[in-house]
Amino acid sequence: MTSHTEPSKGTAPPAYEPSSLDKAMDDAKALREATSGLRTDKKTLIRIIPAVSLNPPQMALLQKTYTQLYQRNLEEDIRGYIHSNFKDIMLGLVKGQTWSDVNRLNDLILEPSEEKRVFTCCEIIFYRTQAKLQAIKELYEQKHSKPLAELVRRCCSGHTAQLLVNYLETPRCEDGTDTLDTASMRADAQLLHQGIWRQGQEDMDYVSDILARSSRERLIALIDEFEAVYRVSLGKYIGEKTTGTLQFTLRVLLSWAEDPIQYARDCLVNVLPVKNGVAECSAVTHMIVWAHWNRTMFEAGKMRLRYTTSTNMRMGLEKGLYDDSYRELVFKIYDGKY
Repeated sequence: MTSHTEPSKGTAPPAYEPSSLDKAMDDAKALREATSGLRTDKKTLIRIIPAVSLNPPQMALLQKTYTQLYQRNLEEDIRGYIHSNFKDIMLGLVKGQTWSDVNRLNDLILEPSEEKRVFTCCEIIFYRTQAKLQAIKELYEQKHSKPLAELVRRCCSGHTAQLLVNYLETPRCEDGTDTLDTASMRADAQLLHQGIWRQGQEDMDYVSDILARSSRERLIALIDEFEAVYRVSLGKYIGEKTTGTLQFTLRVLLSWAEDPIQYARDCLVNVLPVKNGVAECSAVTHMIVWAHWNRTMFEAGKMRLRYTTSTNMRMGLEKGLYDDSYRELVFKIYDGKY
């Protein structure tokens, strides 16, 4: 005999949890209504897109459902009805991190500052996994019919470009097991010392090859080995022997290896978009899409920035953004309130 437990008086029935398809249909209908009027209802887009984008299968289902219901493409409707800065963030969320990274790389052609071009390449090339780098390279080549390495060489110069291209193209272990090869550690430390000092083409070939094939754990071991042999930190040696974007690139790589939180903080400083009380919207857009897809890194960087400088990034953004909908979207992502 099966017993049935009656709900106690005054207890509400369990809340109905909509299925993925139910949610996709509700969201698709809301988004179509939001983009089909004379004025786009941006608040609906802000309410739906950021949260759904963090679940790629749900985002794919939403796009498929939207097309099935209306014989229309969600991306094209967003692209066609919204102004550029708001639209660029939305497309970055809908299309995913790989598309966002490729879009950032595309924009480097128009960036006049070489240091900013180099930093964007560093942030993407050093911080992505091998699988994500492969996806970025494939999408870039699909869109432009040429390898990403060509863009890196065009946006960066000399030994800087050589190091970044090698890091982009060289397979490396990602689990730290390459630190077990202690026999080569001393030899690699010596080659780094010699190559950074001489900076001839062959010398820098060795330097970029050593760094490009090393996991983060092996980079840390090399830093320790270098200091043990030469009684000077590798970072200080780089500061004494190199200049310009090569020095900057090497220091960014070491920062990522030694202290990921400091690296996150440096990422924010270098993309800090507020200058003289005015926000450069293209920089804000890239930063906020980057924050969405790199939440852990972004939050760690915000905390370190807060405790190490007087910079109030949020206050600067509040003063520098004037479009209400764009500001609302920026701060929704900035605060992580999805």
